[in-house]
Amino acid sequence: MEIPSKIHKVCATKSGRYAMASVAYDPSGCGPITGPCLVATDGRRAVVVGVTADEGAPDKQVLIPREAVEAAHKATRGDKHKRPPVLSLSGSVIAPHASGAPTWAYTEGEFPRLAPLIPRGEPHVRVNLNARYLHEIAEALGSEGWVELELRKGPGPVVVRAYSFGSEPALQNRIGILMPIGNGTEIAADPISPPTVELATGADGVAVPEVVTLTAGQKAAATRKRNEKARKERKP
Repeated sequence: MEIPSKIHKVCATKSGRYAMASVAYDPSGCGPITGPCLVATDGRRAVVVGVTADEGAPDKQVLIPREAVEAAHKATRGDKHKRPPVLSLSGSVIAPHASGAPTWAYTEGEFPRLAPLIPRGEPHVRVNLNARYLHEIAEALGSEGWVELELRKGPGPVVVRAYSFGSEPALQNRIGILMPIGNGTEIAADPISPPTVELATGADGVAVPEVVTLTAGQKAAATRKRNEKARKERKP
């Protein structure tokens, strides 16, 4: 089974969180991923990746030790063919490409239920960003990895602000600009009066976005509009 190269980077590293120090394999899926998948989290971030299960893979959720995933990753590091890491889950965890094809038993423990935390329905805005550029901007701003993103109505650049938890006032005067990959796609949430992001002016004279929360009526109206459009498109 091919696995993402660095999914183990999202696992917990503290020994007291033994379940989250593993990667979960779930044959029934997680949230919008309805087939076999791998799930990793450290309690602050999480990833869910669909995979193609091998014959003989478990028919229930099992926990794969972080060490096994790391071994599979190291076995393909520097591979001139850039082949993805591989694990076998037939009865036990095997890293077939690692030296000696080491074997691990499944980790015991209850993995956190992430499916209820994954947002459902259509997003209001989709923006495609280059993650490497965002990381480099954060470093250039001196924000030690914490940033705040500002999205305005319509297509245009994303403003990146250094986030300091109030301990570094100087960081408030540092901003970055990151152009989206293509134009951001705005999804109307109300067919009559789609919500907008109004800009308010803070005490320091800097325009800040006001957070807009959609009402249940707006969400229902958006759903009805999408369903009506789909019915019209299906008619001959």
